[in-house]
Amino acid sequence: APHKMAVIVWGKALRDYVSKVLPSLGVKGVGVTTWNDWSRILVKRHFPSLPGSENANTPSAVSRIKLHPELPRELEALIKSRPAPPTGSSAIEDWKQLVGDSAILARLSGVSPQDVQLCMEWTRRQQGQFAARQEGDRKAETWLDDEDDAILLRAWQLRVGNLKDKHGGVFRYSHIAVDEVQDFSPMEIACLFGVCDKFQCITLAGDTQQHIQESGGSLRWQDLLGALGIATTELSTLRISYRSTAPIATFARATLGEQAEDQAAPQTMRDGPPVELLTFAEHGDAVDALGQALRELVRAEPLASVALVAHDPATAALYYEGLSRMELARLRHVKDESFAFAPGIDVVDVAQVKGLEFDYVVVLDASLGRWPDRPHGRRLLHVACTRAVHQLWVTCVGAPNAAVREAMA
Repeated sequence: APHKMAVIVWGKALRDYVSKVLPSLGVKGVGVTTWNDWSRILVKRHFPSLPGSENANTPSAVSRIKLHPELPRELEALIKSRPAPPTGSSAIEDWKQLVGDSAILARLSGVSPQDVQLCMEWTRRQQGQFAARQEGDRKAETWLDDEDDAILLRAWQLRVGNLKDKHGGVFRYSHIAVDEVQDFSPMEIACLFGVCDKFQCITLAGDTQQHIQESGGSLRWQDLLGALGIATTELSTLRISYRSTAPIATFARATLGEQAEDQAAPQTMRDGPPVELLTFAEHGDAVDALGQALRELVRAEPLASVALVAHDPATAALYYEGLSRMELARLRHVKDESFAFAPGIDVVDVAQVKGLEFDYVVVLDASLGRWPDRPHGRRLLHVACTRAVHQLWVTCVGAPNAAVREAMA
């Protein structure tokens, strides 16, 4: 199509949400997908000889290296230095050499010799299994890491040329909008630039203060744009929060501590009730109090959406099991981003709620032992708090962590 456009988002829940919202705004004919779904389809199309299965247990050190912001430039230099035919097989060899060359990996800033060694061992095992399968060993367990998709696609673009559509033609977009871009790697964004038409029209939207991917992504806009080699761009900072009330926005910003990028909380359009901190001696007390309060809330506001947001899946499961015994109406345990987008109570871990919003949010057990008080933990807490539209409660079993104490001061 002459004006093919797409929205690329990070998670499935946000994809489903945007897919419903855009038509209601009169925006039609725009494809909405996640990076993982988009890249998987293209890798299978361009590299049919590679394994189709993905590995869910990639060591964090390997993920960090394969998502490293300096890797796109290393890939470009490697391809320029290595004469080879413009074929998919050559692009596969580029991928193998890039992640299998200890000298290249050692040049990456912030990568320790131990991480290089671990990545080399993992890569040798991965590529050894792939070679064994090619030689006829049907028992060889082959896999691709999620992070390999971007490297392979970028290698194709640099070595072979344009990516292909399903009919074998040139794969091109007139405009791409990328949401939650702070959790994309420069290699992934470079691939998306590579499928834009000659005008290179792409919108990158996100909040670096809500960066939740420990292995990749960017904590500063300058880092992302610098890694992409973008010299001219328009950077617009939204200083107005249309979602949350003033008390919620102020509290959420305070949880970031020194990581906050701005000296003041964003402007808000509405005031609202103060953020409440509820402390309990044990989880059973917290479940009982929440159950009673939620029963009254659902009775008073049957159309309200409520999210109980935990730091991790285990805590979410603990509270769901406790609350389910209280026979609350429309209580849902959200797994794999399977949101109903309907009135009721969703119990979920924070990694699944990026980009979403709820009328009421309860942060579950932001205590010293449960919610880590380190930069990544503070960003996750900020994400959880900013999902609330009207009111926010924070619960703790025992003493709250430092981020909550500072925000309540």
